[in-house]
Amino acid sequence: MIPVITCDLPDGGIALLLTSSITGAVSYPDIDNSTRVFCKHWPGGELIVDMPVNEFFTEWTASILGLDLKKVEYEYEYVITSDDLH
Repeated sequence: MIPVITCDLPDGGIALLLTSSITGAVSYPDIDNSTRVFCKHWPGGELIVDMPVNEFFTEWTASILGLDLKKVEYEYEYVITSDDLH
C-alpha cells in the first residue's frame, strides 16, 4: 500500500499527497482553518489545504503510522513553538 492522503483545496479542488514527500505544515492565517503544507516534488514546494493544522497533523501521522482513522482512535500531542526557535 502506498501511504497517501487527500486534502481539499480552498479553490474547491483536491490534492493527493504522498505522505513521505511532506516535510512540514504550518497554520495559514490568511484563510481561516487552512494549512500551508510543504512538500518535496510539489510545484513551488508548498500548497494551501482547506483544513486546520491539527486535522492535517492527524491525517498525516495516521497515514505514516498506517492507521485507519475510521476504525482507530488515538491520542497525539504536538508542540507549537515560536519562530525564534527556528
